[in-house]
Amino acid sequence: MSNIIVLARCEKPGMSVRQAINTANTMTAQNLRAGINKHIILMPNKSTSKDASEGFDGRFVMVSSVENDDRKVDIKTWDREKYETAHTGTFFVYVKKNEPLPKIVECTDRDTNEKWIFETGEAAGLRNVILAVNHGFDENGIPLINLHDDKNRIVVEVTNPKMIKIIENFPTEDGYYLTDPLFGIPFGEKVRQPNPDARYLFARSMDRLNIGLLNRGATDPMYVRWIWLSSSQSYNHGVLALEQDVFVSTKNPA
Repeated sequence: MSNIIVLARCEKPGMSVRQAINTANTMTAQNLRAGINKHIILMPNKSTSKDASEGFDGRFVMVSSVENDDRKVDIKTWDREKYETAHTGTFFVYVKKNEPLPKIVECTDRDTNEKWIFETGEAAGLRNVILAVNHGFDENGIPLINLHDDKNRIVVEVTNPKMIKIIENFPTEDGYYLTDPLFGIPFGEKVRQPNPDARYLFARSMDRLNIGLLNRGATDPMYVRWIWLSSSQSYNHGVLALEQDVFVSTKNPA
């Protein structure tokens, strides 16, 4: 297992979506050795003596929803890391239920009134879908997710659009569902409980569009199987990142 760093804890100050992505995009082992971003906390893998700041010249990737799920469903790991997570590295875009995806999704942060902009490409016109891409870097070390400030607008750029997956049959109401194996996002029909593979989709019934990072983890164990897709972009959460020894594949995740 790779070494882990804590980019931010759930307690204050935490990180907004923009802070989390921008920090992860620029964080390197060289930064750690140079003492840059001194708030970063190293959590070396206990099964190895390797330190995240030594012998590694790669990048750090925000823990995806699926990787977060693997850690949080284990109650011992949850207890050790319950204050370190919430934002995952799984970025999503969806609109109101039964409405077609426009060519450009514009989402206004409910707290800051900043507008987040995302071009939907070939997914434009589809209904009841959610777009997803995991944070990472290509073979040249270029971030897959970049944020560009344009006055009161934040334009989201995915440098390799092939890495965006269209997940169909995105539920229109809260409940337990099976999840996509790459992004951990609920889809399909509701499933009965108990089902260890099901996860609870929270706040979809609010029926509003959103852009941001999928949220996982909570300080109460009853919520470890819950998935939040409703936070505003400026809401501060904790963030975990894993060292990336091998760059992400550029193959289409579909």
